[in-house]
Amino acid sequence: MPSFINNIVTLALASLVLVSNVAGDKLIFRNRSDQVRWIDFTPNTDGTNGIGDVRVEPRQDVEFSMDGYGPEWDRGRGWRGNFRAHRDGAPREYDHIVWGEVCFHCDSQHPEFNTFDVSVVRDPNTQEGIHWMYPRGDPGAGLSGCDHFPCSTCYVNSGDNWQTKTTTSNDIYVEIRNS
Repeated sequence: MPSFINNIVTLALASLVLVSNVAGDKLIFRNRSDQVRWIDFTPNTDGTNGIGDVRVEPRQDVEFSMDGYGPEWDRGRGWRGNFRAHRDGAPREYDHIVWGEVCFHCDSQHPEFNTFDVSVVRDPNTQEGIHWMYPRGDPGAGLSGCDHFPCSTCYVNSGDNWQTKTTTSNDIYVEIRNS
């Protein structure tokens, strides 16, 4: 009987670990501009649940849960993709804007890690949109982004992989600004 109980306890703990890997993933959008911003999302993985646009009022923070948006084929991993913050009324096709990217629990060998970065690859001289990304409660993970683009702490060229930051925090701040 004790081995049966041990098996039940082991199974319960394993289930909690799996759930904790995908539960609680958040992007915290901090709109530091004086205009309404709309966040639109583009997943990097087929089979990922679509996310509708998120409205962020001027000088407000919005915590957006990423739970349930990971790929259907692998529930142990979280959402991965790009997003941008465009002005109210701006066309969605507008590419001269700073992008953010996040990947929650992408590495199956180390599901506790999440990655993030800020990118101006499409237009390195733009000043519009996302300026900073950083994890809540993990100052050692570093920052991605800058106050004025281009800079050395964001993706400027598509090969700037060293700009990707890694954290164990499931909460990533995303600062939106005008420059």
